[in-house]
Amino acid sequence: MAPSVNDAEQKSHCKAVPRLEDFGMSRSRGFLPAEDPPLSLPAGFEAWDKIADELPHYLLAGIARERIAALPCLKVSSLSGCDLERAYSILSILANAYIWCEGEENAAKMLPRTIAVPLYEASERLGITPLLTNASVVLWNWRRFDTNGPMLLSNLACMRTTVAGLDEAWFYLVTVEIEAKGAKAVSAIEDAMLAVVDEDHTAVKAALSRLRDAIQDINVSMDRMFERCDPYIFYKKLRQFLSGWNNNPALPDGVIYEGVSDVPLKYNGGSAAQSSTIQAIDIALGVKHHPVRRPGETEEEFADHAGHDNSFIVTMRDYMPGNHRAYLQALEKSPSIAAYVRRESTPSEVVEVYNLAVAEMSSFRSRHINMVSTYIVAMAAKTQCGSALATRGTGGTGLMPFLKQTRTETEEKMVARCPFSQGRQ
Repeated sequence: MAPSVNDAEQKSHCKAVPRLEDFGMSRSRGFLPAEDPPLSLPAGFEAWDKIADELPHYLLAGIARERIAALPCLKVSSLSGCDLERAYSILSILANAYIWCEGEENAAKMLPRTIAVPLYEASERLGITPLLTNASVVLWNWRRFDTNGPMLLSNLACMRTTVAGLDEAWFYLVTVEIEAKGAKAVSAIEDAMLAVVDEDHTAVKAALSRLRDAIQDINVSMDRMFERCDPYIFYKKLRQFLSGWNNNPALPDGVIYEGVSDVPLKYNGGSAAQSSTIQAIDIALGVKHHPVRRPGETEEEFADHAGHDNSFIVTMRDYMPGNHRAYLQALEKSPSIAAYVRRESTPSEVVEVYNLAVAEMSSFRSRHINMVSTYIVAMAAKTQCGSALATRGTGGTGLMPFLKQTRTETEEKMVARCPFSQGRQ
């Protein structure tokens, strides 16, 4: 018997639902690597492993630039998989350390070829930008004490830091735990989209319930940031090292990558917007982010781009591993959960659990606002810091207007059902 047109359409839609494994990821780990990151590089790359271990001491002694410039210029062509990811993580951290180790006023305008060339090559192969990113310090920068144990803070250690010691390690590791818990979110998203294709209301509700629970767990992890990452240490010691060189007054022309380009290159710094997990949840819930009105911008100027996607959010995908970016792009083309819950025929209990997931995401954004207020805004006021970063995120954005708008855009996805509409279902 030949399949019906509806059967054929359904199979076509199923193909449009991206599977994590097709993009080199797993349901158990999400955007974290499927295998624990290696503890060292293969033979021949000992110099990179050694300087990664010694970097905090070199920074303390004031000899970091000298030691980085003296490294052998090794080729990454023999590296692949998790070894290439480790090399990128080390090199990108060294790059930011070299640029910022003597403060904003003495920021280096050129990255030496010993770092620039292999970092750029590794970045090209991984499909990611050549400087410190979320992948550098979070996704590929952890180990477990018990390799058979859970991905929780009580079983995690940070492999590489710069100047802020245990506070810096805690900052990264809380984010690792968030990504680990996010695996449950992205697996729930996959199941929810498949259930939408099947018109299986029960399965959609169950998957959205798991998504809500996963975001709730992420929020619990976020609250732990304050336990062991001191705001003063973050603001005065670590924050500069996370900064990039795009729209940065300390490096208005960018940075020359010696042996790569004679023209300065410009890149944003590390940002929470580089989390593939958070962007995936936004896509699944139908949350759209739009440009924030810039200071001094007229209504007419803002109107020219107000209806577009937020260019910063989209740009941050270039700071993710290439396979993560490809997954998010595929996710955007998948069956829409948000459109499904807005249909008149969708049961109210499904809409309710969707709304609960949106509420948890709004709560996540409130926590992020509180964190930025504590770690950046309040510290800038206390220290009366005139830093170029005082009112901007390390990713290069204006802080509070951007974050508050993302929360509003999340809350706007809540679905209101009038009583007579609910009564018909």
